Amino acid sequence: GAPGTSAAALLHASRVARAPPPRQLPLGRAGLHCGAVPEREGKKVIVDLLCKPWTLEYDQRGRLLNVPEPILGPTLASTAVCILGPHRDIPNGPLASIRHFVLGPLRNASGGADVFAYAPVLAEASLLQVAQEIGVGLGGANAVATAVDLTAEEMVSLVLEGMRGDNPISAWYGIDAAQGDWASPLFGQIGRYLAMYHDQELCLRMVQRSEASRGGAQYRHIISSRSDLHWLALPPQLELLGDARVWVPDGQANHGINDRHAIMPRRYADSYLTRWSSVIDGSAAATMRSGGNATYATTERFLALHLRTRGVPVGRFDAVAGVRCCRPGTQHCFRLELTARIRTWEFVSSDRR
Repeated sequence: GAPGTSAAALLHASRVARAPPPRQLPLGRAGLHCGAVPEREGKKVIVDLLCKPWTLEYDQRGRLLNVPEPILGPTLASTAVCILGPHRDIPNGPLASIRHFVLGPLRNASGGADVFAYAPVLAEASLLQVAQEIGVGLGGANAVATAVDLTAEEMVSLVLEGMRGDNPISAWYGIDAAQGDWASPLFGQIGRYLAMYHDQELCLRMVQRSEASRGGAQYRHIISSRSDLHWLALPPQLELLGDARVWVPDGQANHGINDRHAIMPRRYADSYLTRWSSVIDGSAAATMRSGGNATYATTERFLALHLRTRGVPVGRFDAVAGVRCCRPGTQHCFRLELTARIRTWEFVSSDRR
């Protein structure tokens, strides 16, 4: 929107524009649900991928339905790990570093770890290939889910559908739609931050379904991490961090807290991983106003406020991983254009239509 355009006015105009004809709900996305079972043959680990078709669906309020049921391991693991985000075409990609530095120590620890992965794809034809690359790259997983990605327009429509019910547009008064990218692409910004919140909540639902299959036994910790993080060293051991707070890497805070990786005691995971619900139920607007400056926010700022309003304490550890860049023209890439007078982000792929 133009400078000074209120979020409420823009959302109202968008909802009116989308009113005729009414959209068929729930919206379904073709997907694939796999279990990647690792088996040892001497020193080698062979990953046997077992897949079946799956459809990711949403109800009339944008809530996730039909969550995949993960394969249970032979023992009740104490940690659940979510590896999330588009699978990027990167030479010598980061999955091996995730397997070595993050998953390996957790799997070898006394409590063990269950692994859950989700990756949106651009075309149905690539579902199996992406699932295979992730399952093998991670050295196995209890669940690897892939689904055709929502377009920006479809994601905005899901949010607007929620506003036909319990999420009134009036909740967004006082927020400038032109400032900040925390809800992109809701107000027309470039980015997929709404999709990131969506992916995190989908993984939380998979974790909850796994816990239900375990007779209600909860994990002690849940770790959420981007699939494009390249690790250079081990993150802190869980026994050194304790259960008193959520731990995130230091740096890249952008007026909030780093949102690329998080180690959560189980009691805080339902707060951390539900920003998608807070947007579709309207509570995100009040969260943004609680920061004292509702006219600008990054996704890191949104996370900090989201946790603060829910009483979640946060600690920081030295960062030992960085986001890998992908090759221009592939999945979900941006390029920073520098000129003498202006800096602008330019999409270099058409993956977010």
